[in-house]
Amino acid sequence: MNKAQATRMLRAALADLYPARGDAERIVVDAGLTLAAIAFNDKAVNSWHNILSEAEKQRKVLALLALAREEYPEDEALAQAATAYQAATGETLGDDASPAAHQGLRQLLAQHQHNLQLLQVKKAVYAAGEEPLSLLNQIEAEEKTIQALKQQLGE
Repeated sequence: MNKAQATRMLRAALADLYPARGDAERIVVDAGLTLAAIAFNDKAVNSWHNILSEAEKQRKVLALLALAREEYPEDEALAQAATAYQAATGETLGDDASPAAHQGLRQLLAQHQHNLQLLQVKKAVYAAGEEPLSLLNQIEAEEKTIQALKQQLGE
């Protein structure tokens, strides 16, 4: 997936989670972006297009994502979009990101590591080569997510 596709996924996920202007403004400020630099629109998807464009200029997209992931840790669309964006751009969460952004990513990493452990316990029940494909796919997805989160954290 290229950067444009990943950005569209991200825009759609954030517009779904933060459709109200006040909610979008709050997370923008928390991520360290300047509200005055962003043109908000009546349509959430257009506002999030402008927010992400400004966040890219200021290299704060991952900080924004970390905060959104902290608020919505179970949202699969956001998780997939965040992972796709990070993979497409190769960006990591810089030292200038807020402590809350780092903490959010660390909590998310811990949750995915826990999920992976549970899946590996399930896999151990089956004989070698007899594991359900869906279980193997879940394990692979968790491993990729963990790798991407570690990369975002610079580990």
